[in-house]
Amino acid sequence: MTAAVAGEVEMTVDPFVSIPMIKAGKLRPLAVFSATRSSALPDVPTMKEAGVEGLNFNSWAALLAPAGTPKDIVTKLHTELSKVVATQEIRDRLANLDYEVVNSTPEQLAATINDDVARWQKIVKETNYKVSQ
Repeated sequence: MTAAVAGEVEMTVDPFVSIPMIKAGKLRPLAVFSATRSSALPDVPTMKEAGVEGLNFNSWAALLAPAGTPKDIVTKLHTELSKVVATQEIRDRLANLDYEVVNSTPEQLAATINDDVARWQKIVKETNYKVSQ
């Protein structure tokens, strides 16, 4: 991010940190990778609108617990976190970072994770991507 603001690199891809820099006029957004326009940057086109097909990648964040955490503890964590993200203050703060609150169940989150893993495994296989160390 620092290199982009300083003009040392021509562009960067960033999910959340850049919004304050964009609003301060230090970075110029070109497009968002989501299927729909961002509520935080409604004038910025999607990649598809900008003429680039197939680049639809949504980011998400979640609260995770160790495998084997008892179901009653998972349920309690979900219930309490749901109360927190339901408050307008938290929703507003997250919206300013371009987070949309999706209060999914633990089972829905697991399905999202599994879908994302399968999607990225397919992309890695199709592109023959290799991680270098």
